Amino acid sequence: FGQGGVVEMPESQQTLMNTRARVKWVEGSNGPIPVTKMRFTKLLSEPNEIEIVPGENLFLYAQGSTHSFPSYHVARDSFALTLPSDGSDSGVDTSVAGPAVDAPTTPEMHITDLSPECTLKHAINVPTYTTRDECVDCSITMELTCDSVAWVAVGFSVDGFMPRSEAVIGIPGKEPEKYFLKKRNLSKIFRLPDEAQTLTDASVSVDDGETVMRFTKLLNEPNDIPITKDLFFLFAHGQDENFAYHGPNSRGRFQLNLL
Repeated sequence: FGQGGVVEMPESQQTLMNTRARVKWVEGSNGPIPVTKMRFTKLLSEPNEIEIVPGENLFLYAQGSTHSFPSYHVARDSFALTLPSDGSDSGVDTSVAGPAVDAPTTPEMHITDLSPECTLKHAINVPTYTTRDECVDCSITMELTCDSVAWVAVGFSVDGFMPRSEAVIGIPGKEPEKYFLKKRNLSKIFRLPDEAQTLTDASVSVDDGETVMRFTKLLNEPNDIPITKDLFFLFAHGQDENFAYHGPNSRGRFQLNLL
C-alpha cells in the first residue's frame, strides 16, 4: 500500500506511556554507525484497538531509510511473541514443602527519563509483614541506565545539592557501593565503611554500549539519609570507566513519586 494507507490515530487514542525514540552511535566494522532505539509502554487491551492476548501474538516491524515519515520502508517483517498467562496453566510445579509462605508480589518499576543519555527505573518493595503506611523494612530498587561505558551514580540529598549528600556509585567491573559526598571535590568523596555497605542485589553491567547499575537499598538505615517523598535524588555519569569529574552536562537532580 502507499503512504495514504498510513493514518495517524486521533488524539484520544494516543495512550502510549514512557515513550522514547533516540539515536546512539555504536562502533561498526567501518567506524561509528547510528542506531535508532524506540521504547514505549502500551495497554494490552484498549477500546477499538487490536488486543494483545496471553499466548501467541503476531507482530510487525519496519525500518525506514531516512528520518522522514511516511516513506517506503527498506526493511520489514513479521514475528511472533508468546506472552505468559497468569501462571495457572504454565505447567510449572509451584508447590513448596512445609508451611505456606505469603510471597510478596513483584512491584512495578516506574521509569523516569533523566537526560538524553540516562534513564532510571525504580520500585518500592513492601514486605508482607508490614503496610505501605508503616513500611517497616521497606526498600527501594533502582536501575540506572546510561548510554556510555562509564561510571554512574545515584545520589540522595536533602537540599538537592551535592555537598553533604550520599550516593551509590557504580564502576564497570565492580559492585556498586555507598559513598559520602562531603564537598564538590574528588578528594572529599569517601567510601562508607564495610558495615554500612548494606546494598542488596547490587550489580553493574555493560551491554551494547550502555552501562546499567542496579541495587536495592533500605529506605531507612542508621546514619543514612532517609529516603522520603521530599528527598531530592541526584544522578551523574563519567566520560569513561575512570572515576573522575563528571563534567557540567552529565549530572542533574530529580524527585520521585514514592507513593
